[in-house]
Amino acid sequence: MSAFKVEVVKINSITPHPNADRLDIVTIVGMAYQVISAKGNFNVDDLAFYFPIDSVIPDNFLDIFGIRAYYSKKLKAAKLRGIFSEGLLIPIDIDFKGNIGDDFTEYFGVNKYEYPIPQNMSGDVESAIGQYKFPSPEHLKRYRDILQLGEEVVVTEKIHGTNFTVLIDETGTHISSHNYFWKNTAANKDLVYIRAYNEHVFLQNLPLNTQVFGEIYGVQDIKYGLSNGKIKVAIFAVKNNGKFLDYDDFKAFCNQHSLPQVPVVYRGAYSWEAVSQFNNASSVIDEKSIMEGIVVQPIKETTHPEIGRLVLKLISDRYLLRSGGTELH
Repeated sequence: MSAFKVEVVKINSITPHPNADRLDIVTIVGMAYQVISAKGNFNVDDLAFYFPIDSVIPDNFLDIFGIRAYYSKKLKAAKLRGIFSEGLLIPIDIDFKGNIGDDFTEYFGVNKYEYPIPQNMSGDVESAIGQYKFPSPEHLKRYRDILQLGEEVVVTEKIHGTNFTVLIDETGTHISSHNYFWKNTAANKDLVYIRAYNEHVFLQNLPLNTQVFGEIYGVQDIKYGLSNGKIKVAIFAVKNNGKFLDYDDFKAFCNQHSLPQVPVVYRGAYSWEAVSQFNNASSVIDEKSIMEGIVVQPIKETTHPEIGRLVLKLISDRYLLRSGGTELH
């Protein structure tokens, strides 16, 4: 799971809301979030607490923060008078002694909202996934400047489904969700991860010491044109002998083994403008479906001291604003 925390940030810019005299559009240093706030709450270079979307905020803070009237279960993205807003900024007292990046999640008693797990995503467990778990990408808006301007990246569509993996080792074949390996038994035949493996022959002929990571789609609110319970899979990463393959090697492996890959929407020099152009795009898989977002990574596998594997996601405004959405790992 990508990092989730309430943290200290620095205000980068303040712009009057074009459609509301009492509101400002506020941005954060080193990030790409914009938050709508009451006019006069902040000045440039002020410190503030930033609460990300999906924050479950304790009841005793709702009145203090002045959000009770529009808060329900969790913090959500919103469009306020036509302008997108993501997260919540709370002013910090001038005598505050903390630093930018300090974690105040526990101090405020905030948790990340967890969506209930449907029956077809639970069954007889083989084991916890442990070391084989996929390292979820961090948010590009949170780490806007972590990629080098001009470095070669590949940008793929982020599909709205559920994460799964197939691992082939000396003990056999293991099928997992984001957190657990599941037994391939009659009792689990309707479990979506087992279905994905059994219904797609190309997953049943993988070489030893391989782990493929993919997305099962057709299982959430965005169906990509699928109906009547039909599912498909798309592969987004491969490990061989415990190491992630560079993108070109990944592509060659998928082609060799007839594995469907997540759609590529851009390959070239990195810039914020190059990748943010896909905000609010339609899906490559099904043009009638919205695109959840994109995943951005260097062509060569890279690690970063702060976030580990250098892969980042950028979620679209339209996706965050949709109603009736489901969010399952």
